[in-house]
Amino acid sequence: MGRPLSTRYGLREFLTLIFRERRLLAGVFVGIFVLAVIVSFLPSVKFEAESKLLVLLSGDYTLRPDVGESTGTISMEQSRIVKSEMEILNNRALMEAMIEKVGLARMYPGLADDAAAGGEKRRAALNSAVDAFSDRLVIEPVTDSTVVRLAFEHRDPAVAAAALNTLVDLYLQRRRDVYSHRGSAFLSSQREDFSSRLNEAEAKLQAFQQKHNITSFEEQKILLLRQESELKSQQLDTASRLEEATARLEAVESSMKSVPRNTPLYSETNTAGALETAKARLLELELRRNELLAKYTANSRFVRDVEEQLALVRNFIEQESGRGPGTRRVGANPIYEQLSAEAIRLRADVDALRARRDALESQIQTMAQRRIALDEPEREYRSLVLERDILKQQYEAYAGRSEEARILEDMDQRQAANVRIIERATPPTKGKNRQPLIILLGMIGGAATALAAGFVRDFSRTTIGTPEAAERALGLPVLGTVGFKEGLAGANGAAAPPPADEGSPVSPRRRSVG
Repeated sequence: MGRPLSTRYGLREFLTLIFRERRLLAGVFVGIFVLAVIVSFLPSVKFEAESKLLVLLSGDYTLRPDVGESTGTISMEQSRIVKSEMEILNNRALMEAMIEKVGLARMYPGLADDAAAGGEKRRAALNSAVDAFSDRLVIEPVTDSTVVRLAFEHRDPAVAAAALNTLVDLYLQRRRDVYSHRGSAFLSSQREDFSSRLNEAEAKLQAFQQKHNITSFEEQKILLLRQESELKSQQLDTASRLEEATARLEAVESSMKSVPRNTPLYSETNTAGALETAKARLLELELRRNELLAKYTANSRFVRDVEEQLALVRNFIEQESGRGPGTRRVGANPIYEQLSAEAIRLRADVDALRARRDALESQIQTMAQRRIALDEPEREYRSLVLERDILKQQYEAYAGRSEEARILEDMDQRQAANVRIIERATPPTKGKNRQPLIILLGMIGGAATALAAGFVRDFSRTTIGTPEAAERALGLPVLGTVGFKEGLAGANGAAAPPPADEGSPVSPRRRSVG
């Protein structure tokens, strides 16, 4: 029966375990250490070849839209690019191709016989060789850079360098196959097809323009709208002038009704001279009276004399004016003649303005009809232009992608890539001696294995070595310990207890009492 799980090891129990199982611990440790020393004297010098690759940005890691799409490009992060290249490097098929190229017998002579047998044995030998190569291959990114470091260990420095360089060369070839752009022929054929269709669309559009004698429907419509707007402005001006001329004609005709056609030209009388003389004398007397009133009062004798003379002259003028004319001549009224001429001119203006108004109305309707008549051809024209533009866009897209594919294929043929070898592997001149490491690992492994063996043996015991362990195991306090001596109990007639474990500093002479 094993020790209860509640038993815990303290420092005292641990030291007791080491002392009690010292022979077992020493035996296990020495055995493993001696084995490690023997192994360390075997040929263990390894030569590590190293190579470095620089990964640059390129279009291979850019998501480009398909032809006809307008979405932008998306680029990968630099760290992901480096990891992608490392995954291509860490490829079993690539490693197997490298081993076959360098030579399985040269790299791993122990597997050469199985490989020569063929069949399943050859496949198993190649798999073992790939596993061995993968275990010794190191592929890691250099911190804070886009450099990938490769390292490979082998007993032969020349084989280490050759294997690493061959792997790099095969990797470059492999990535060219992975990122190869073989679509230039297809893109070129599509470009030619769209070029032919674009030429046909251009010919249709040109024939349509020649048929309708229009280069741009938009400009033609704008021109017709401008002309129609000008005609409407002229129509409004003509209407305004017509209303004005009509109003003036009505006013002239109204005036002609109140003006007589004939009017007396002049009349002759016998007293005409005397009457004119009297009027002049009357004016003279009026002026004389005004001068006297400025100097004298109205009752002044001088003023009264002038007023009496004025009265006599006025009576004379009234008597002479009442008499009829002697000779009277009548003729055409010049005012009426002028009004008649003005009416004739205004009637002509009104007729001309009405004719102009009707002509402008007809022209406006014609312009509107021509503008409306352009709608149907315009739809056909827009359809042809849209077809031409789409074909042109597709042609330009395929032309650009075709040229890009051609350049990429040329780069592939020239073995130009975004991965540069900044350091090729060279045969190392100094190997790595692993003897101290093997001995150190033997010491550590021996100590760990010895302790494990001691704990296993201690767990298999049915006794408790210390009072503290008894308290932890039983959950009861230990009141004291009593020494034990073999044979004492038997001499007193009591049954002897089972012998204690040898090697314990506590158990041979005493037992704990709870």
